[in-house]
Amino acid sequence: MKYLPALIAFLTILLTGCAVTPTTTTTGASTWFDDVLGVREGRYGGLFDDPEAHRVQILVSEVIERNGKPAVLKRYHYRVDAEYIYPASSIKVAGCVAALLELQRLAEQTGLPLDADTPLMLYPRQPDGNITTRDDSNVYNGTITLHQEIRKVCFVSSNEGYNRLFDFVGRDRLNKDMWDAGLKSFRLRHRLSEPGDENWQRWTPQIDMILDERVHTLPERTATLTLPPSQVPGSMLLGKRYYDWDGNLIQQPFDFTTKNHVSLIDLQDMLIMIARPEIDLGKPGFPLTDVHRALLMQTLSQDPLESKNPVYPATRYEPGFADSWYVPGIARVVPRPAIFSVDKSGQAYGFQIDNAYFLDRSTGASFFVTAVAYNNPNQTLNDNTYNYHATSRFMAELGEAIARKLWVPTQRQ
Repeated sequence: MKYLPALIAFLTILLTGCAVTPTTTTTGASTWFDDVLGVREGRYGGLFDDPEAHRVQILVSEVIERNGKPAVLKRYHYRVDAEYIYPASSIKVAGCVAALLELQRLAEQTGLPLDADTPLMLYPRQPDGNITTRDDSNVYNGTITLHQEIRKVCFVSSNEGYNRLFDFVGRDRLNKDMWDAGLKSFRLRHRLSEPGDENWQRWTPQIDMILDERVHTLPERTATLTLPPSQVPGSMLLGKRYYDWDGNLIQQPFDFTTKNHVSLIDLQDMLIMIARPEIDLGKPGFPLTDVHRALLMQTLSQDPLESKNPVYPATRYEPGFADSWYVPGIARVVPRPAIFSVDKSGQAYGFQIDNAYFLDRSTGASFFVTAVAYNNPNQTLNDNTYNYHATSRFMAELGEAIARKLWVPTQRQ
């Protein structure tokens, strides 16, 4: 793998000084937020005026480092899993993890030198489609690879990239990998931004992995696993009306029963399993190799403007365009260069969600924060008029409030 030396070096630096023995977590009281959030009138995008209507949920996990002992988490909940939330693009990390786990299984089963840079030949999802072998974003050789799709997913939240990972893994294995890790609430039911019925979502096309002297074929597959209903309080119906794929206005609430779902706790735990796998969550976690975990860490934390492949030129992309939505607020507390982050966010159907890990490089203090809010003033879905300005303000001011609580009292070096 071309990036092996750099990735191993990155992982070694990241884990220096961290305990590697299992730990336990502790749970903080939800009243912690009363102190953190303070006066909410005129702040947080106005979403705390009616947190139930806006489906506001927040989970903060403070990492408590202990000299010579395993780190532990102190967790604080605000309305966590109180109702259904749509996870949007935050679930794309699950696709990245599952693709690397599937690659590990294939390499072990076949004995072939398969890795994340093995070229792929993608067969079409539609009868009139074409076989695809080229990715012009890959400046090295123009081939399609898992590594490149993962980078596009993490850098610019590519829906096409996620859907290719979905096809590589298959829907059954995608869900089983999350469940095997102990993340039982995951329900990954569909590709993103591509219409299709249940049968189409179950089916994945053929993919060929191209080696120097042979081709390894992943045949067409149809998922057989029945995904249990999402276990959430309340209704799965939102809004008063919605536009369907054909542009017709349907005068009834939008039904999320067939949409993706994961609890806020499992979503954050997935990130903890990647960023701080030595912390014991009481769950099995992911059996990723050090190389593959380092690949994920490097990609989830890198500024896309610094990427050499794919390239996101500064002439087209503004600095910070891919930052976590918490960062503008956290940067009011500590200098931006001191903030190390590992994160994946998403927004769709009026939901805005951000799943992130933050480390203060100057002090070593760190925390995880996962939050979501829903804002749809006209109660119409699929009309692209959601008030994301308010939810973005909510995220930034929440990041600032948490950083002031957890980082300001810490003596900076």
